[in-house]
Order: sequence, then C-alpha cells, then structure tokens
Amino acid sequence: MQEDTWNQIAARQAGFEALVQGQGPPVTEAEIEQAACELGLSFPAEYREFLLRLGGAVIGAYALYGLRPVEFMGDAWSVMDANRELRAEDWPGIEEWLIICEDGRGNPIGIAPDGQVRVVDHDCGSETRVLAASFEDFIRRKCLCLDR
Repeated sequence: MQEDTWNQIAARQAGFEALVQGQGPPVTEAEIEQAACELGLSFPAEYREFLLRLGGAVIGAYALYGLRPVEFMGDAWSVMDANRELRAEDWPGIEEWLIICEDGRGNPIGIAPDGQVRVVDHDCGSETRVLAASFEDFIRRKCLCLDR
C-alpha cells in the first residue's frame, strides 16, 4: 500500500492504540500463509501488508479483521472466525471471498478473487455490490473517507 495510506491510518489512530492489534508479537508471514491455507484462499498482498503492520484494526466505521482479535473488537473478531462463521451461515456469493469485516448492519464485506472489495446486502435480497477496486481503495475511500 502507498505510504500516504499508512500515514493517514496512523494519523487517525493516534491516541487510540486500543483500536489496533498491539498485544503480543506481530503476525508473521508463516501465520498468514497458514491462515490462507486453512481457509483455502489467497490473501492479497495489500491485506497481507495490513496484517503484518497492524494485525487488525478499527479504521473509521469499519472493524477490519486480523489473525488475532483486537481487544476493542472482542474475542470473536478474527478473520478466521468470521470466515468460518459466515460460510456456515450460507451467505450467497461469499464462498471464494476473504471476509475482512461487516458493514454495521451485519452484511459481510470481503475481497473477491479478482481483488475487488464487495458486500452482500441481506436487506436487498442478498444483492452483491462492489465497494472498492482493491483493499487499499476500500481503506482510503470507505474507512478513511478520502477521495483516493
């Protein structure tokens, strides 16, 4: 991701360290690869970088899942748990997505195999919509509310 994106995240998180997974050792590449294998998915480079640098975090209105729970989010908020639980609930269209958060109304948001970030809206008959072209685009436009 662009350094400007990281600077914007850091500026928003200043003084709110509880909103970032900061407890324990940093996530490793080996842990990321193991998680990807367990889920049977590939983790995009931008999301891998997010995991390595922040682990997981609340950015703006979105609680972005990491491999380890962020204390502020509660114990069940990990990318592994979210993906397993939502797949078990048979949400349509998410089978190949990497679920990274929810939209505040309980709708899963995930990264599709083509890299786009999408949401399934249960209020609209489980319609799938594209929210952003990439994970970084999602962070910049939706989480940080930047133009790009």
